[in-house]
Amino acid sequence: MELNRDFQRRKDFLSLTPEDERALRGLHSLLGDQTPGFVESFYDHLLSFGETRALIPDESTLNRLKKAQSTYFKALVAGVYDRPYLEDRLRVGLVHAKVGLSPGWYLGAYSRYLTELLPRVAKGMGEAQTEELMHTFQALIKVVFLDVGLAIDSYIAHRDDLIADLRDYGAAFANLPYGTMVATSDLKVVFANRAFENLFGFSPSNLRGCPLSNVMDVSHISALIDAAMRQQSARETLEVRPHHNPLAVPVSITAHTLPKTEAGDEQRLLLVFEDLREQTQLTRELLNAQAVANIGTWQTHFDGAITLTPQAARLFGWPMTKPFTYAQFLTSIHEDDRVRVDAEWNAGLRLGRFRFECRVQSSPGVRWVEMRGVIEKGRTDQPIRGYGTVLDITDRKATEHAMERLAFYDSLTGLPNRTNGMMLAQQMLDQARQAGRRGGRCAVCGLRPLQGNQRHPWPHRG
Repeated sequence: MELNRDFQRRKDFLSLTPEDERALRGLHSLLGDQTPGFVESFYDHLLSFGETRALIPDESTLNRLKKAQSTYFKALVAGVYDRPYLEDRLRVGLVHAKVGLSPGWYLGAYSRYLTELLPRVAKGMGEAQTEELMHTFQALIKVVFLDVGLAIDSYIAHRDDLIADLRDYGAAFANLPYGTMVATSDLKVVFANRAFENLFGFSPSNLRGCPLSNVMDVSHISALIDAAMRQQSARETLEVRPHHNPLAVPVSITAHTLPKTEAGDEQRLLLVFEDLREQTQLTRELLNAQAVANIGTWQTHFDGAITLTPQAARLFGWPMTKPFTYAQFLTSIHEDDRVRVDAEWNAGLRLGRFRFECRVQSSPGVRWVEMRGVIEKGRTDQPIRGYGTVLDITDRKATEHAMERLAFYDSLTGLPNRTNGMMLAQQMLDQARQAGRRGGRCAVCGLRPLQGNQRHPWPHRG
């Protein structure tokens, strides 16, 4: 009711009379289907300015705006100015305000419209009396001012909403350390804090009320928003590329839907951007160091999956894109070591740590690795997290084998040398002595031990 009274006061203030409305209906009949021509000229003029061109990102948006503007111009001189007309004008004004078109744009738009319309009206009413022509012009100007006033009202209402939002959101989010933004579901910026400015290098004051796509690539963010709209919250790690910066910024983005104050309110979301540049750099340096040192890392939360770094996956001969479970870990172990490795792993689960060496069936051949791990347990003594390293020791094993051959085999003939023979003889004597103690006889000569100080016929150990 209050809205209707306010609209009527406006009409009375502008002296928009029933005679004016009849004159405008006659103008509407005179113009016929010339509105599309006004719209094309109108948007040609609008798109000649870079500032306004940036607000219309694609042809589909442009065509929707043209269609809405065509309907708008037809209604302007239809001579029916009731509550539906009022609500439609306020809605269109609000749409333009949310798109980001300034109030000055409206004045320029109507100036362009009248500049093209008035000569056509004068030509179309060529036979009319001067008084009738002037009355039509006056009625047209009155309704244009009525429309401009309604549009400005929409802008003021939108501005007041933004100010209220900025006050409320600013009190809650202004000093958070993470880049924080409140946006609509189509990524129009309602609020952005100073941390957001520092993260991406532009001022939040230039963002408010504008599409986020004006300043950065939002293709990946849009998919995150869709997920948050379906399930209230979503999180993703991705790279965001501002238009003014050729370097993408790695971030972790968490999106939450905000509760609506009233049923008809548009949906808004809270987006929190966590800067991952330092973490990404450290991870990159760690992976490079692992590749140089031929060492990888692994971890598991005992949820059935083992997470491998690229170097660890390479040592196990396992693709990074495929899940890696304990059963697949055992499959990658050489079959002769598999039972022992399974026992070492299970012993580590009980003791809380393990260290062992084994062979893995890695391309292009078998490799030796050293596995180390730490097992964290919960209150019920159940393992909850495991992590450790896998180190390539193939070269070390090859060196140990080469040193062993040099020590125990002749380098020229490849036959066992004297040291090898002495070691084998000592092993045989030790084994024989142990066997002799168990049987009660001398392990070397086979005689039973003599009594007292009696000695064997020949001296020997034993």
